[in-house]
Amino acid sequence: MVAPVRSTAAVLLVLLALLLAACGAPQAAQQSQPAVQTAAQSPTEGGTVAAAQTGGAAQVKAGAVTVKVAVLPIFSYAPFFIAQEQGFFTEQGLKVQLVMLAGQADILPALVSGQVDVGAGLISAGILTTIAKDSRFQIVADKGYAAANGCDSYALVVRRSLVQAGVLQHTEQLRGGSISFPRTSWLNYYAEKTLNKAGLKIEDLRQNELTAAVQLGALNTGQIDLVGNNEPWITRFTQAGHSTIFTPAHELLPDSQSSVTLYGPALVGKNAEVGKRFMIAYLKAVRQYNEGRTERNTAIMSKAVKLDPPLLKQMCWQPLRLDGRINVQSILDFQNWALGKKFMRQAVTPEQFWNSAFVDYANKQLGAVGK
Repeated sequence: MVAPVRSTAAVLLVLLALLLAACGAPQAAQQSQPAVQTAAQSPTEGGTVAAAQTGGAAQVKAGAVTVKVAVLPIFSYAPFFIAQEQGFFTEQGLKVQLVMLAGQADILPALVSGQVDVGAGLISAGILTTIAKDSRFQIVADKGYAAANGCDSYALVVRRSLVQAGVLQHTEQLRGGSISFPRTSWLNYYAEKTLNKAGLKIEDLRQNELTAAVQLGALNTGQIDLVGNNEPWITRFTQAGHSTIFTPAHELLPDSQSSVTLYGPALVGKNAEVGKRFMIAYLKAVRQYNEGRTERNTAIMSKAVKLDPPLLKQMCWQPLRLDGRINVQSILDFQNWALGKKFMRQAVTPEQFWNSAFVDYANKQLGAVGK
């Protein structure tokens, strides 16, 4: 009786060994795979940079460097959506995550806290103050400007009942009214310059900060008299019967830098190689964007920000510089205004806020561009 027991035990031991081997194999294989890196890690660990001119969306390779980008669900973030959809980031060995935030006020805190590596938005006192405090945050590219010969993607809009009452001819009717725009930003700067030219001060109106989602309703019901915003809201407001007023931005502040793209610590300094690769993809998307309302661009933006193609065809597509460079003097002009309003305590120099190395490198890789 002893022999059968030993035989059975041996069989059981063999089966147990086979089961353990089967369970252990996937785990070992999984451990051997390279982990996806973050942008803060050394860029050389992610492999070589893919050719900048490769066409089509590429597959994200193991070892790709992860870069997190703060975006808003609005049209002005088009280059990021185009680069993602076209595979321009993956061509550069990057795994880009577009982090959708609720509003402009959320972008800078996300960048400063390290939640994201790239931010973009309206020039503001907050951006310049952040750079003054920490040189690791830098403006690295254009994200929109008031082109002297272009359309206006930013405007002031007055409610239709005031237009019907003749406010366009008698601007003093706005005195004591209410205005909504993001304070301490370029839009605040433009609004004040516009009102000053019309014989008004910003202090002549009650200031509110309503979100874009409620501004149209507030105009329709008379809860707000004047709003400052960008596309597609400007077109939506005018389609509802409200009117843009005063001097257009491209006439009042020709070629003024309204929006910028910024890098945080993860893409500068020892990690600048990642920043260069990101910029190649970004400027490649800017070049495609500047082809205009093509079928492909319209499809990408319709999907990204949930806008109907007819609206996309009517609205102003925010001007973007093909080479990604910025108007430094206009930022200094904005800074002087912000200092005078006490929105900032100290000035920053162009050498502090503007790092052209990334667009210079990307343009060299992509080739020369026209105007």
